[in-house]
Amino acid sequence: MTEYDQCVYTHDISDDGREVDIFEQMDGKEWSCQHPAAEAAEYCQFHQPVEEKDDQAVVERFQEVVNTGYDGVNLPPQERFRFLGAEFGDFSLPLFTTLATSGQFDPAAAEYPLDMRDIHVEGALHWSQTTIRHGLLFDGAFVGGEMDFSEATIEGECSFTDGEFASLVRFDDAKISGTLSLNHAEFELAITMDSATVDGGVTFEESHVHGAERDDERLNSVDCGPGDIYGPESQIGDSLLITSAKLESDDDAGLFNIGVGGTAQFENADIGGRADFDDATIGERANFKNATIG
Repeated sequence: MTEYDQCVYTHDISDDGREVDIFEQMDGKEWSCQHPAAEAAEYCQFHQPVEEKDDQAVVERFQEVVNTGYDGVNLPPQERFRFLGAEFGDFSLPLFTTLATSGQFDPAAAEYPLDMRDIHVEGALHWSQTTIRHGLLFDGAFVGGEMDFSEATIEGECSFTDGEFASLVRFDDAKISGTLSLNHAEFELAITMDSATVDGGVTFEESHVHGAERDDERLNSVDCGPGDIYGPESQIGDSLLITSAKLESDDDAGLFNIGVGGTAQFENADIGGRADFDDATIGERANFKNATIG
């Protein structure tokens, strides 16, 4: 492999101070970025401060690196797909983007997810109608604006554990072949999953939807209020686990019609408004032990 100037960024992967471990499958206490440093810089384009780079240039570089890699620098796929602690301003991909396509030609690459753990996005993250072929790790991420995965296809496990999301989170019409994990996360506004399909089940354990008020026409257009998990006509192939979670909302908001192929688990959940299951389908059983609604 050609010698190159490596990014000097390092990231703490000890999980010290976290309520839940998100790096337990990585060795050591610190990860070193292997991406090449940007021209005349110590850090790669992804770890440079937001104010020192152009959002659009970073998005274009991100697509190139994930899909084709670097000219003259042959990073192993596990490290090429890894962006721990990266900083983004507005992180919006063009419609119909496909990420991590190298797995089609390199079977060894297909086993690695797109690893975005602990990234910081100051603005919005719009990945609607994006196809991600290797699964997605967004654990520990912060997104300051709307996070939109509507009509996205994620071929593998998808995790947002321990994340913090300051605006609306959308999975409308998304198709996820693995499990969607939303555990130990903070959602300031609401989550919409209108007509989503999640083959591996959804987990929402010890998470919190605060329901902060916001005047938003897009929010109203899907009949979703602050504090909601809204999922009419969504299909969850396995189990739905909403345990020890808290949804803050008024009397007209809460948890809405969801189709579940397996068990619907609401043990110790605290749903501040109403739970509407008029058109819900649950394939096996529902458990509301110690749950509070309204």
